[in-house]
Parts: sequence; structure tokens; C-alpha cells
Amino acid sequence: MMKADRRAKLIALAAAVVCLAAVGGGIFFFARGKETKSAQSQETAREESEMVQKPETAQAVEAETASASGTAASETEKTARIEDGLLLLPGGTFSMGSPSTERQRQEDEAQHEVAVDGFYMDPCEVTQVDYMAVMGENPSLFDGENLPVDNVTWYDAVEYCNRLSESRGLTPAYTVEGNTVSWNRAADGYRLPTEAEWEYAARGGTETIYSFGNQVHSDYANFEGSYPYLIEENYVSHSNPEVVTSQNRGTTIAVDELPPNAFGLYQMHGNVAEWCFDYYGAYDLTNTVNPAGAKSGSLRVNRGGSYNDFGKHLRSAYRSAANPVDADQNLGFRICRNAKGMEETVTTAYSLNIAMPENPKILVAYFSYSGNTENAAQIIRDKTGADLFEITMEHPYNGNIYDVS
Repeated sequence: MMKADRRAKLIALAAAVVCLAAVGGGIFFFARGKETKSAQSQETAREESEMVQKPETAQAVEAETASASGTAASETEKTARIEDGLLLLPGGTFSMGSPSTERQRQEDEAQHEVAVDGFYMDPCEVTQVDYMAVMGENPSLFDGENLPVDNVTWYDAVEYCNRLSESRGLTPAYTVEGNTVSWNRAADGYRLPTEAEWEYAARGGTETIYSFGNQVHSDYANFEGSYPYLIEENYVSHSNPEVVTSQNRGTTIAVDELPPNAFGLYQMHGNVAEWCFDYYGAYDLTNTVNPAGAKSGSLRVNRGGSYNDFGKHLRSAYRSAANPVDADQNLGFRICRNAKGMEETVTTAYSLNIAMPENPKILVAYFSYSGNTENAAQIIRDKTGADLFEITMEHPYNGNIYDVS
């Protein structure tokens, strides 16, 4: 009887050991399964983060393309050897312009959907040292190798693009014949961005007023920091705590000094305003795929605002324009290059033909509260022989200008 009981106990003990082993194995495999899933999850997260990383450099992308495809390999290999550091921006659709609710927007900022193909863009504005190397001169008011070149005309920027292209064995994008400029959109050479490409790049995937949010500060942009966005509405009563003055540097700064946007592009807001290809005009709301602006006009677009502009002039949607033959200390540019050419030539022509009379009569109407405007009007009169007309108020007011604004 004792032997039977002992045998039963041994059998029960053996069964228990087997069960424990099975449970232990199950626990082990369950733990391994969780560990494997965790590792797979981390790998998936890493891959997803890589999908939204900053754009790749031109030479890296083109070298990969050349090795993966035999079509047009010689052209791709040629451009892949160029260490120009341009970033490939992915194509996409975005809302160009500003919504009707954006404060201090202008009438020419009609919001509309625009699609652009992928293209290469320099992460920085063209520097003085780069401009000097290509053009043999430096017209800039501010002096510094890593400062943006300034005081350049639109035609200077176009010539720089063509010369740089030729120096690197690329096909120049532009043909200039007097006031007529043709852009070969199939060319692989350097060029200015279109206005649509510029705004797409400046926004960096955002829909806010600036690429870094809805307010501007000198930590993120080089501008007239004493005049942040909406300052005019907060002179008398500072009701908006987000409207804060910041540093006014009064000069351009190094092209890569401040943080880049989500596309890896520096100084898209402020420092120097940047020439674009387009003639200035009302947006063509029917031509919204890779638009290149009006075919004729008198002013070329520049974007982004500069070191001496107010905050409202740095908005992503804000449009500015200037005579293409004018140079200014707050005007510079950055270069682009096609990722894929288009079989199209855009020809633009200067179209302002105003016949001036031999002895024009000039009338200057002015209003002056403190006397400054009156002094300016008198200077104009002395230099041009203009007639002056002072505008007066029906009900004059007295007091500090900030009290009556």
C-alpha cells in the first residue's frame, strides 16, 4: 500500500514537472513574441520617421537614380557628380495665398490650390563668396563671405544662374534678348524658383502664417523686430500677448544662422527678399499646375521680406515686386534646379510702355501731423517743381500720435 502511494506521488510529481516545463516554455515564447513584436514596432516607427525626413541632397538622390535606372543614365550621372548641396523637395499640392481670415492680408493673395512637381532648391540664399566666384564682383552693401549677396537686379540673378550652369556643364535655363527672357523648362541648369515653388518651399508643409507659427520673432527670422506681426493693432492697448517686439539687427546675417524650416531651408522669412522668376500680376486661378506667372508685365516678384521689413511683410503669402533692373540692399536670391524637365519654353516680355510728356506737371497731395511729411513734400517740390496740396482734417485732433492712432 505504501509502495502504491509512493508510486502515485512520483507520477503526480512527474506530471507537475512536465506541466511546469510546458508553462515555462509558453511563458518564454510569449515573452519572445512580445520582444519580437516590440522590435518590429520600433523598426516600423523608424522607417515611418525616415519617410518624412528632410529632403535629400541632389547628388545623393541622382546617384541612386543613376544606379537604379539605365534610362538617361549619362545625363543623370553628369548631374550626380555635381556637389552642389541642393535639396530635393518632393512635389505636392498646397494652398497658395492666404485665407480671408488672415489679418493684414492683401487683395492679391487670393487663396487657391496649386500643384508643383518635385524640384531641387538651395537650402541657403546665394552667398557673397559664391556670387563673387561666378560673377567676379560683389555688389553687396553689407560685407561678409557667408552673408547673402544683396543689391542685385533680377537680371543679375538670371545671369548668375546661366554662368553657374555653364561652369558645371549644364544647359543654361534662360535666353535673354533685351527685355524678352525665355525659360527652357527642359534645361537641367540652375534657375530661380517660380513664385509658386517659392511659397511651397517657404511653407514647408505648414498652413500657418509663417512656417514656424502664427507670429514672428527675431529668434526665427531676421527682420525689423520692433514691428512684429499685428503691432499696429497693439500700439495703444497691448491686448494680444503674442505680439512681442524682438531684436532689430539692422543688417543681413549669415545665411544659415537661424533655424531652418521643415524642408531644411534657411531664412525663407527675412534676411533678404528673394527674386522669383514670375512677372507680378493677379493669380491665374485656372493655371494651377506648375504655374510660371504672367507672360508679360513690368515688375518681377520677390518674396520673403528682408532684414528691414515689418513682420507682416514676412508672411508666407505676402507678395512683393520690383523693377527687374533695380538693385536694392534688401534684395537677393536663391537657386533651384529641375528634378525632371518639362518640354515647354516660357517666354516673357516687359510690357510697360508709358509715354511721358515733355514737361509733365506733378501734383503732390500730402497730410502731415508732425511736420515730417510736409518737409518731404517740400523736398520733392524743390527737386521736381511739383505743386503741393496739403490735406487738412475737418475736425483736427491734438495729442501724441500713439494716443490718437
